[in-house]
Amino acid sequence: MTKSVAGTFIPGLNGLRGISALLIIVYHAKVLSLPGGSLGVDVFFVLSGFLITSIISAELEQTGRLNFRNFYAKRALRLFPALALVVIAFLLFSHFVFTLMSPHDDLQASVFTALYLMNWSRAFGWARFNVLDHTWSLSVEEQFYLVWPLICIGLFRLPTLRAKIICTSILLIASIVIRYILTFKGVSTDRIYNGFDTRADDLLAGCLLAFALSSARIDELCRQKMPISLRFWTPVSVVILVLHAMFVDQLSRFANLIGFTIVQIAAVILILNVLYRRTGLTNSILSNKIVVWLGTISYGLYLWHFPTLMFLQKLEPRPWQLLGYNFAVTLVLAVLSFYLVEKRFLQLKRYFVSRADQRQLNGSVEEYAA
Repeated sequence: MTKSVAGTFIPGLNGLRGISALLIIVYHAKVLSLPGGSLGVDVFFVLSGFLITSIISAELEQTGRLNFRNFYAKRALRLFPALALVVIAFLLFSHFVFTLMSPHDDLQASVFTALYLMNWSRAFGWARFNVLDHTWSLSVEEQFYLVWPLICIGLFRLPTLRAKIICTSILLIASIVIRYILTFKGVSTDRIYNGFDTRADDLLAGCLLAFALSSARIDELCRQKMPISLRFWTPVSVVILVLHAMFVDQLSRFANLIGFTIVQIAAVILILNVLYRRTGLTNSILSNKIVVWLGTISYGLYLWHFPTLMFLQKLEPRPWQLLGYNFAVTLVLAVLSFYLVEKRFLQLKRYFVSRADQRQLNGSVEEYAA
């Protein structure tokens, strides 16, 4: 399954991204009581861990090595152009139109964002709340991409798949334990919510799933058994995520101790549903062409929605009007960003793939993997 995921475009996975992005937009607009609406970020993390591990595993299995130059070049081409565009637009808008912060704060926020340090800025209070605060999650992912390929190479030197799964599980549990310790010690919620060490378990849950499905035996077992069991567990997972979004504050003690883990399990089940069931209401929604398309531009939707929201709030519209205006403006900016900037850089990925992988690039998971 790992090889097929790495070389195949799976609409439902993009749809999962699209739904997650929409949930985050609604959450930040505060038009509904959704204290746990930011769980969309957790779903993003789990999915990113799954996809990036599938890609790394496929290359290691095929070639026995990982080309770091190609790996990081592709990540940079996927992530940095759109981020740079947002930062530049933010600085220009703040300078020539109006700003919500001082010029010093604008520049500081831009530096933390460009260096992928916003999560630590928020965790330790290096800077006050700013328009680019939402890029903390991109910082967590980028820090993960720096260390995970090295860990993967070490894991692939282990003699058995079981050993890889056990070691990955240990890393996941270690992240949870760190979060538990900090929670019981009364450390600030900002430190716990934004720290790479305390949020890595989201990504590692996806990595663990990718390793498990790399086994032909487990993959075949899933094909035989999953369609039946997922008829029950998929709707249960959806209900759990909805209830979590409605009632669980992501900054609460409950979220730190068990909430994040619950979301991880539900996200894993939804990924399994997309991979092995491919029928039912949930997959019909996730595979809907509009939802899949929103997933394709979800990176831009996430990047643009928060700065746009912050500036639109200055107009003091009603809550539902704010959501409508924000979604409309964000959608336009995300579309322009994707088709005029991101796609042009994505096309350059063909210079950083092996000949064996060249024919798999267009439209594959690798092309849009964050």
